Amino acid sequence: MEKRSDSLLFKFGIIFLVFTVITLALSGLMTYFSQLSAHRKQSEENIRNIGEYLERLIQAEGEDFATYQAYYMAHFAEVDIPFDFSEYRTAQAEYERLFAANYPGRTLGKDIRFEELSDEVKKAWFIYRHEYWLLTFEEARAAFHIPYTYYLVPKEDIYYMVYMIDGERTAKKDSNGKILYLGDEYYDAPEKYPVQWEAWFSGKRPNGFQV
Repeated sequence: MEKRSDSLLFKFGIIFLVFTVITLALSGLMTYFSQLSAHRKQSEENIRNIGEYLERLIQAEGEDFATYQAYYMAHFAEVDIPFDFSEYRTAQAEYERLFAANYPGRTLGKDIRFEELSDEVKKAWFIYRHEYWLLTFEEARAAFHIPYTYYLVPKEDIYYMVYMIDGERTAKKDSNGKILYLGDEYYDAPEKYPVQWEAWFSGKRPNGFQV
């Protein structure tokens, strides 16, 4: 009788142990998926917030940003920008010096158009604006705890994208040392980047995000 009792206790112990393990495993899985869902929602909210923040900054620039984009796409191969710059005020001061020397008493956008500027002044303006925007994207990325921030411009073949503002700097070397690589281009296949192209073709903010 005692042996049978011990056997039953042992079996109940095994059953209880298995039940406990299964319960803990299920609890752990539920906690994992709950945290995963919360993380996904937080990530999506961060992405939306940073997108809306940068969008407002770009829209506030109006025609100036359109001019900057047009110049970039036409001339990025002709411009050398130091790779490791950490502020844009120096480039801004150089542009303002050249502008004042060439067009004293005049104001860009009021009594002289960008198209009327000399090539030297245009390039100085572009360097200052690109340094400003790249730093803005980098700072936004750090503030929102997101690994990358990009501003993409499609080429004539729509699925080829130029990474105009690339929040992850790439360097190239020339006779003056390391300079910023501009005009990085990739084929963004629609089947690989469905969220991106949903946004592009619909003109609306899509739900979700892609990794």
